[in-house]
Amino acid sequence: MALGLAAAGLGLTQEAVAEGRRAVEMLPITRDAFAGPEYLVYLAQLYVSVGDNEKAIETLQQVMSIPAGLSMSAALLRIDPTWDPLRADPRFDALVKQNDSAPARG
Repeated sequence: MALGLAAAGLGLTQEAVAEGRRAVEMLPITRDAFAGPEYLVYLAQLYVSVGDNEKAIETLQQVMSIPAGLSMSAALLRIDPTWDPLRADPRFDALVKQNDSAPARG
């Protein structure tokens, strides 16, 4: 995932996405229910950094549909500046609102 984020910082979009996806494939949620969601959050951050807001929101929807532990919450979506590029998208707003009212998991 670090390689993907570094590639994104260098403007190497295809390489960044490929490395991010590879990291998620290497440690899927089915293999590690604690770290797997965190890798999905990193992948969503990577998508934001390369400007693929569509994929970022899809990935966040996936993360928010499962118990994600400390990796992600509606509160983090609301306050973390990482997600600023998504704030104008009504799907992002709906995701935050939907999970604000969701019962506590755990």
